[in-house]
Amino acid sequence: HEGTITSEHVSKYRKVLCQLINRFLTNLDKVSQDLAKSNQSQCEISFQFIEQCMTSRPEIFVKMPELAKDHATKEINVSPQTDVDIGFAVTSWVISRLLRLLATRGCEKLHSRSIDLIVNLLQGVKVKDIVMFRNLLFEFIYSLQDLVKISDKYYDENTPEDFCAELQRFSIPINSTVRTGDTPTKGIEEQTDIDLTSKLLLLPDEHACEMLQ
Repeated sequence: HEGTITSEHVSKYRKVLCQLINRFLTNLDKVSQDLAKSNQSQCEISFQFIEQCMTSRPEIFVKMPELAKDHATKEINVSPQTDVDIGFAVTSWVISRLLRLLATRGCEKLHSRSIDLIVNLLQGVKVKDIVMFRNLLFEFIYSLQDLVKISDKYYDENTPEDFCAELQRFSIPINSTVRTGDTPTKGIEEQTDIDLTSKLLLLPDEHACEMLQ
């Protein structure tokens, strides 16, 4: 009936969402150059679509209700040895890409909007799936702990000049098992045709750490 969204619809939206982010928000050098020229059209398309998805298709970022029979009693531990829900994988991946923008010089024009997207995304997840929200919240807490340690490293006189840190959070191993229902299936990309290729979240100096904090 009208208003019903199926797993197929969700999969299509997830695929388009990841395609836009991969195309327009991944090459940070190009993003910075476009912003310097006041050309934000491509970034705007991606941001608008993310916002539209969060408003009209929040199911993209969580488990579909019919696929979440025992989810309320299960915690998600993101590692190659455990099951990873596709909704959790997509949400973590989107957050990781927004964090890359926040940590990049030249992308400051997008920082405020990126923060708003992350906050709104978390609020939407909280309404739909409190267990998943808690896991994402813990990931942010662990990220802050990591950032403090990385900042201390940069201020340490013994740290090599060519030192470049990486924040290893919100990453979903592509070889993780994806749980779409009661039966796990291997391979996120193989199962969904969604490109969730990870990109390093590099922190080349203390300024990048401070921007994320």
